[in-house]
Amino acid sequence: MSSTGSNTEHGKCADPLSFYDPHASKRFQIDDKILGLRRQIQQLQVARNALLPISSLPNEVLSNVFLTCRRQPSTDRPDMQGLLTLTWVCHRWRDIALSNPSLWTYIGPENFHWAAECLSRSKEAPLEVIFDGPCAPDVRTLLLSQLHRFRRLNVGVGAQRTPGATEALSSALTHPAPALESLTLHQTMGISTVLFSGASPLLHTIEIYGGVITSTLNILPFTALKHLSIMSPDFPVPVISFLQLLPSSLAGLESLRLDDTLSPSPASESLNQHLSRRVYFPNLRKIHVGSSEVSPIAEFFELCSFASLRSSDVVVRTWLDDTGRETALDFLRLLQVSGALEQRPISAWIVHTYEKDDSISFEILPSSDDDRLLTFELKHNLRWRGTVQLFTLLLTHNLRTLRLEIMDMSMEDWSRVFAQFSSLEELTLADELTAQSFIQFISNSTSADISDTDSDTLPFKALRRLRFMGDVGPESNDHSITFCEALKVRRDYGLGLEKIWILRGMFDVDLLKEGVDEIIVQEN
Repeated sequence: MSSTGSNTEHGKCADPLSFYDPHASKRFQIDDKILGLRRQIQQLQVARNALLPISSLPNEVLSNVFLTCRRQPSTDRPDMQGLLTLTWVCHRWRDIALSNPSLWTYIGPENFHWAAECLSRSKEAPLEVIFDGPCAPDVRTLLLSQLHRFRRLNVGVGAQRTPGATEALSSALTHPAPALESLTLHQTMGISTVLFSGASPLLHTIEIYGGVITSTLNILPFTALKHLSIMSPDFPVPVISFLQLLPSSLAGLESLRLDDTLSPSPASESLNQHLSRRVYFPNLRKIHVGSSEVSPIAEFFELCSFASLRSSDVVVRTWLDDTGRETALDFLRLLQVSGALEQRPISAWIVHTYEKDDSISFEILPSSDDDRLLTFELKHNLRWRGTVQLFTLLLTHNLRTLRLEIMDMSMEDWSRVFAQFSSLEELTLADELTAQSFIQFISNSTSADISDTDSDTLPFKALRRLRFMGDVGPESNDHSITFCEALKVRRDYGLGLEKIWILRGMFDVDLLKEGVDEIIVQEN
């Protein structure tokens, strides 16, 4: 009876072995003491943790630290699993994390399975929602019911493959989204009414990948638009048709990207009949136009007005076939005719191939110190003779930096191209053959018995920095020695290099030091 009474006092059920175990009562008493000691240890641990330096940080500081930890530098999607790990460190960290709505505003494929908890913890904070993968219908319905809270919305191709998803998402895009700032659509869905009923006053970024754009562009709310990107639609749009979809002035637009979006306007469409005004971009700072043909790029520049492109980034990209009717030279001439090159000073110009050997790109980049500064990066696997003509058609007297990657370049080519580059200060040779031909050119154009009068004809008179990104083979050893000797001669006439970058084993460093102030040796 005594043991039963003892168990009742402590709110415990009687041990079924108590009738056979005379020590049951003592065991319960010891268990109670263990529980009490554990509570004391826990309290001591809390008190000890409170004395740590990190515990002195205010809650607001820890919240900001958690926000930083949530970011992933290599992606625009936060690390939600890492955020959960933070909540397991201690009670205080968990309380702070769960009480900060900003930490739980992202919902995507990584955390669809606990989307309801994120919605609850985020309270009424604006949401970032990415539909880019399988999403259960009930989760999708729950998320779309919060469209009024969306700050960023990304609808990927994977989301539209789920049965019923395309219809549900298309319907949702017609409802008001007053907090929306960024919209990304992949494989544009069928939309026949104004996006978000026109009630998206904060929307500043729109990206459209693939799909049919003619039924989408004219229903976009452009009120606060700053960044517009349309890339690789299913069917490129004629330039005039595209411009007809835009307002006559996009006052707030700062960047525009049209990649494989434009096609030539039909010959039957005249400017006076179908486009009675030019489209103005008064605040555009960055533009990227890409097309598989030259003519739509030139037509686009001709029909648009870019008032503020003096300090802009401009990328113009096209694919050129050496055997076809369009060449790099044709491309350049069309841009000149359209006025694309004459509306602003060129601060930097880069010419290079992309993934395909028959593609070429021109980029105009800003310069902080000199609006006239030209920077060329030339990587052109088409006819080199045509590439030489590119330089002759451009104003290259202010050229300061140049990057070259040419498969075959003769001594005559070097002389023709670089005789006019009197201001070139930095040259980068990006491949082995280009490096070899340059070494041979300098070696042959600079002799030890040069006179003071002859020194005025030396090429690259302003060159101060030289970069070798490509190695030279054993067959160039003789030229390497004469190249070092030529640099020494040039130095005697005040044309010495301040800095040179070479690959290890490329030159005799001791011999090279006689003509260069600083040598940087890099590994292969």
